[in-house]
Amino acid sequence: MIKSIFLLRYKIHHLVFWLVVFGAWYFLRYEDYSRPGLAFQVTLIKVIDLALMVYITNGLLIHGYSIKKDSPYLRWLLFCWLFRAALKMNLLELMNSPQLYNLAGNHKEYMTMLYLISF
Repeated sequence: MIKSIFLLRYKIHHLVFWLVVFGAWYFLRYEDYSRPGLAFQVTLIKVIDLALMVYITNGLLIHGYSIKKDSPYLRWLLFCWLFRAALKMNLLELMNSPQLYNLAGNHKEYMTMLYLISF
């Protein structure tokens, strides 16, 4: 009884759930990366981002601001949400190809690849 009260009081079950998600995601995707350390970092960023999306949606958007349809705070929150997503994508791109941020690097090959992918 004391153990279950402790778990519920400090929300340890949430942490255990996200650790299981992290472990499963890492186990299923670590072979896709060149180094296990890189796979660990990318998985950590993605799981933290997913947890933030879940808790922000459940805590703020659904309960707090769904009643007020035209709230300026809601607009600001959505703008920050989009900025966070763009920041995450840039961080993951930097981790996967750090040569892009080298001023002496060859950007012609990368731009050709982006052009071919976009079509």
